[in-house]
Amino acid sequence: MGQEAHCVARLGGKTFKVKALLETSELVVRGELRLSVRFTDMTGAEAEGDTLAVHFAGGILELDLGPLAARWAERIRNPKSRADKLGVKAGQRVAVLGEADADLLAELAAAGVTPARRLVAACDLIFYAVDTVAELGRLPALRARLVPAGAVWVLHPKGRGAAVRDVDVMAAARAAGLVDNKVAAFSAARSALRLVIPRAQR
Repeated sequence: MGQEAHCVARLGGKTFKVKALLETSELVVRGELRLSVRFTDMTGAEAEGDTLAVHFAGGILELDLGPLAARWAERIRNPKSRADKLGVKAGQRVAVLGEADADLLAELAAAGVTPARRLVAACDLIFYAVDTVAELGRLPALRARLVPAGAVWVLHPKGRGAAVRDVDVMAAARAAGLVDNKVAAFSAARSALRLVIPRAQR
């Protein structure tokens, strides 16, 4: 999930009241000024006191963010990788089930993880791609293969009219003795919901 702030923005000699959102890979501005700039399209981002200055093709966007300015500048310059955001650490026992995301497999390898492509015992993380609600019936079996502090990331289609919704995953998780505690934008096509064993049952 991104961070947001209501602030004053300046661009092209004009001043605007906006809501700024710092997402995974872009800065989004809504309100009197509307634009989104991907980190990769920025040529610079620095904090000047309480102001974040972002350089891009459209000019220099200034956001009066107070103490957030330096933190946002750092996040823009050094964004976390998807593997970092999903909690992947070198040496973990990881399984990738369902439709394989080639980029994810490469990112896991870069993070020092060799994932199993089938369900194995004592998993720290399980990435489970589903396309139908019926596939969520496998969650009890996945729970049984987790280490106590492990997690299942359910990767489901996103967008209006998707065959599997967050509420479907949450309901199936409860039935399997799991709880959801984090959501992440996984890709353009899939959202990710993290499921864990309740603390009292670990």
